[in-house]
This record gives sequence, structure tokens and C-alpha cells, in this order.
Amino acid sequence: MIYVNKRLRALLLFLLLFSLFCISASAEGGSDAARGATDELLEDFSLIIPEGMEGILDDPTAGVGFDSLLSEGLSVLRGEMPSALLFLLFLIGAAVLISLVSSLGEAASPAVRGGVAVAVGSLTVIRLFPLLTATADAVREIGEFFSLFIPIIVGGAALGGGAVATSSGAGMTLTLSFVGGACSLIFPLVCATLILAVISTLSADFVTSPLDGVRKNLVRAFGISTAAIGGLFSLQTSVSAARDGATVRALRYAVGNSVPVVGGAVSGTLSTLVGGLGYAMSVVGGGGVAVILSLSLSPLLKLLLYRLAFFTVGIFLDCFPASEGSRCIGAIAGGLDALIAVFSLCAAVYLLETVVVMKGVLSVL
Repeated sequence: MIYVNKRLRALLLFLLLFSLFCISASAEGGSDAARGATDELLEDFSLIIPEGMEGILDDPTAGVGFDSLLSEGLSVLRGEMPSALLFLLFLIGAAVLISLVSSLGEAASPAVRGGVAVAVGSLTVIRLFPLLTATADAVREIGEFFSLFIPIIVGGAALGGGAVATSSGAGMTLTLSFVGGACSLIFPLVCATLILAVISTLSADFVTSPLDGVRKNLVRAFGISTAAIGGLFSLQTSVSAARDGATVRALRYAVGNSVPVVGGAVSGTLSTLVGGLGYAMSVVGGGGVAVILSLSLSPLLKLLLYRLAFFTVGIFLDCFPASEGSRCIGAIAGGLDALIAVFSLCAAVYLLETVVVMKGVLSVL
């Protein structure tokens, strides 16, 4: 009887040790698999980083720091300053010509004043055309990066929780479709408003009021739409993150208190996995923010620099009576305002969603 009890205790001890070994091996295998997933996540992100921004992988916060943004902004301003000064001199010459024609009063016929205004407006739009093209290319480049970025950050979110991945994937795809489709329509409309601004000098009462209404309503509708999408996306992601966080905490508690030795080992493995995933999501999320900021900073500063030229000339034109030419310059400046607003909203909604997803996943971990 004593011999049987010894054999039974030995068998139970063997089974216990074998179970501990299997669980440890399983935890180690899961750790290797998760480490491979995070490495693959970082490798996929490195493939979509634009050329010249590879340093983001080493320090993702470097591209969003004040010193980095200030340095890049000053570099853009130095490179664009000669072209902006030439454009300012052109506008000053146009303003002087408009003022001289206006000072003639009745001596200059309406046809002469209208012809001068159309000529000035046409040349201004032609000189602005490269800036409009560069801005449209920048929006398309940001959209292409965001489309490649979505599966990577959603894949990282899936490692942390299913609810955040589902909500963020659907929301970011919807935003990309809306913003991309809206911009493909709005930029031609902005160009059309600039052309109408030139035509408005010939028939101010018939064109100017509808032109102002279209421009203001266009920007207002786009702003309200992007604000609604961003707010709903933030709310949905926050709720999903809270749900996943509760699940992860419950899992840790259950595993950690199941069996003292095994639970502690598995809980430590989970902590290691969470730390690796948190680092990967910080690099991917911070790097995505840095790339979007870098792609949008240069076009936005150029737009603001040219708008400053219109503002400077507008102060000069305000010293003279209103004329067809001054109205044309003001209408073109209004079209540029609409372009700046649309571009800023596009970049802002992409940045918002990237930050919300990154913060949502990190809050779960």
C-alpha cells in the first residue's frame, strides 16, 4: 500500500512538472510569435516611409518636436522666399497699375478698366497655378501614405484588442474615402472660383455674390463634415479602447491568480509582449504623425507665404477707392483662403485619427 502511494505521488509530481514545462514552452513560443509580429509591424512601416525620413524609426518623436518643426519650417521658408518675393513684387506692380487706372476716373472707359483687371487677374492666376498643382500633389501624396498606413496601424491595433482594430479600420477607411473624394472635387472647384474671380471684374453684381456664397458654403460644409467624422471616430475608438482594456485586465487577473507559479510565469510573458507591442505602436503611430506633418508642412507654409503677399497688397489697395482690379485681387485672395482651409482640414483629420488610434491602443496595453 505504501509502495502504491509512492508511485502515485511520483506520477502526480511528474504530471505537474510536465504541465509546467508545457505551459512555459507555450508561453515562450507565444512570446517568440508576438515578437515576430512586432518586428514585422516595424518592418512593414519602414517600407512606406518616404525617402529621406528613415531616421523616424530610430527616434519617432524627433519629427514632431518643436526644434525639428522649426528647423524644417525655416528651411522651407528660405527655399521659397525668392519666389514669394517675386510674386509680391508682381502684385505690388499690379496694385500700382490698378491704382493708376482708378485715379483716372471717368477718363478711363469701363472697357479699359475691365481689360486691365482681367489682365491682372489672369496673370495672377497663372503665377499661382504651380502652387495649386503642388498643393494638389501634396494632398494626393498624404492620402497615398495614409492608405498604406491604415493596414499597418490597424494590424498593430489587432494585436492589442479586436474592438479597437475593428472600429479604427472602418473609421480610417471611411475617412480616406471621404477626404480623398472630397478633395478630388474641391480642388477643381477652387480653381473654378479663381477663374470666376477674374470674370467677376466684368460683371461684378452677377458673379461676385454667388462666388462668395459658393466659396464660404464649400469651406463650411467641408469643415463640418470633417469635424463630425473626427468626433465620431474619436468617440468610437475611445469606447472600443475601454472595452478592450477591461478584457485585457480581466485576462491578466485571471491568469495571474490561477496557479501561483504558472500564473506568474504567464503573466510575466504577457507583460513582455505588451511592452514590445507598446514600443512598436509608439514607433508606428509617432512615425505616422511625423510623416504626415512633414508632408503637409511645406505646402501649408508656401500657401501662407503667398497669402501674406495678398494681405500686404490688400493694405495698399485699401488706400484707394474700390475698383474692378482691387475686387479681382480680393476675390483671388478669397479663393486662396478656401484652398488653405481645405488643405489644413485634410491634414488635421489624418493627424487626429492617427493619434487617436495610437493612444487608444496604448491605453489598452
